[in-house]
Amino acid sequence: MRGITRRMAGTRNSNGSTGCGSKLRVVARTAAAKRSVGITGHQRMETGSRRRRFLNVTLLTGARREAMYLVAQPVVFLHPPFKINEGVSMSHGVRVFALLGVCLLIAGGAFAGTFTVTNTNATGPGSLADAISQANAVSGPHTINISVTGSVSVTTPLVLTQSMTINGPVATPPTFALDGGNTSRLIQVSPSAAGAMTLNFVTLTHGHVDSVKGGAIDLPSGKTLNINNCLVTANTTTGTSSSDILFAAGGAVSAAGTLNIQTSTFSDNTATAPGGAIYAAPSATISIASSVFSGNQATTFAGAMYCDSTTMVTITNTTFFANQSGSGGAGAVGFTNSKAVISGSTFMNNTTLGAGGALVTNARAGASIGIENSTFSGNTANFAGAFYAQAGTTDLRNVTITANTVHLFGGGFNNPGGSIVAMRNTIVAGNNGVSSGPDCSGPVVSSGYNLIGNAIGCTGLISTDLTGSSPALGPLSINGGPTLTHVPLASSAAFEGGTPSGCLGLNGSALTVDQRGQSRPFGPRCDIGAVELQVAAPIVPPRHRAATH
Repeated sequence: MRGITRRMAGTRNSNGSTGCGSKLRVVARTAAAKRSVGITGHQRMETGSRRRRFLNVTLLTGARREAMYLVAQPVVFLHPPFKINEGVSMSHGVRVFALLGVCLLIAGGAFAGTFTVTNTNATGPGSLADAISQANAVSGPHTINISVTGSVSVTTPLVLTQSMTINGPVATPPTFALDGGNTSRLIQVSPSAAGAMTLNFVTLTHGHVDSVKGGAIDLPSGKTLNINNCLVTANTTTGTSSSDILFAAGGAVSAAGTLNIQTSTFSDNTATAPGGAIYAAPSATISIASSVFSGNQATTFAGAMYCDSTTMVTITNTTFFANQSGSGGAGAVGFTNSKAVISGSTFMNNTTLGAGGALVTNARAGASIGIENSTFSGNTANFAGAFYAQAGTTDLRNVTITANTVHLFGGGFNNPGGSIVAMRNTIVAGNNGVSSGPDCSGPVVSSGYNLIGNAIGCTGLISTDLTGSSPALGPLSINGGPTLTHVPLASSAAFEGGTPSGCLGLNGSALTVDQRGQSRPFGPRCDIGAVELQVAAPIVPPRHRAATH
């Protein structure tokens, strides 16, 4: 007998019990039988004598719900409320009464359950902690529905062991919060967790750890966490170590497993090590979509997220705004020996005291930091206003890089020479640099049809690149789509200026939409940059010669 389901079939009798009867008797005799029903301790059944003992399973009525365990190999779960009573002896053999077979499903699979949170107490019946405890006790996947609003004080991390989905009340921003009071991490996914964990419509705030990673959440290797429609804000890590620069990385999340973030906001998280909001370990896979990262800070490197030799990072339709880092660089995201695809995203007003106002790109061998249909605007740095190409390949496809500012060189980007910056159909113009290379500095590998405002300091451009031209872009604003963008004016050289054969994306196929999701191309050729102007090119009437007689 591998398990007993937590629900009983049938209707309720007048006394409140199920139609299966209020008492179910299991009779077992041999040692194997004892193990199969999980009998231990004082519940042992006698053998080798004529004494007979019974186990009576009595269904409790009323509001009291408990999970009871007969711990042996395998475990038998009785939930909700069953009570185990001892009876007296039995004969040889194993007998399970027919009534038990009808009412209880014997199976080795998962026992999904739904639990409801009815208050904001830290512990006790109806609390989130109690619901998680019940869910952890039985194989999932489970659902925990939160029916109240307010804040729960978390003084010790909530450990998630079985697969579960925690649903807060549907609201933006979320109206149910876990608050660590700046003294505790909020959620710990167990290293032995079975299945994926999901958080929906929950605020995670004031989580804190010292001298370790992940102020709000720790996600171990091999585990999966989905964060949907959540607000993750004001979480912190503190502590420094001269021997370990990652000592307190990831102000909000330390991820070594699979982390999927959808339609969520990470704001005002801080770390004294890289990754103000997220630290992504070498074993991690990160997917971020339709989200916002704003106001996150790292004392050293990577204001919002640090990817440390991360397996794969995908960022789609996401905004990184006003994140900050110290002299280590990467105002928003720092990559080291990683692989990434960034699409449909905007990096705006991020700042660093070092290099790379928005990004530091460092791709591992055989991979790239690929960026398509994305915008870099208003970022500031000591040098390399939008990104600093530290190592490996950075691949730009229909990207707009404008209005970034540096104190030294590389207003748009800087390649010190040890990496590859591949460009096609990309705008790098209207940036501000005090010294040489106001738009770009260092070598590029051009596939043509780029618009470079000031090519001083840039090498590797080819004849089909447009240089010395104003990009003639509208201001960064809401132009449709999930992110802010610059739309080219009809007078812009970017208009209908892309590759005649089509603008290819990172996957080698032609891009069919722009950053906003609008059709691309709109006319005979795609526009250079992230946005496709939805205006047909003017038709020039043919010139006619005067008739001669």
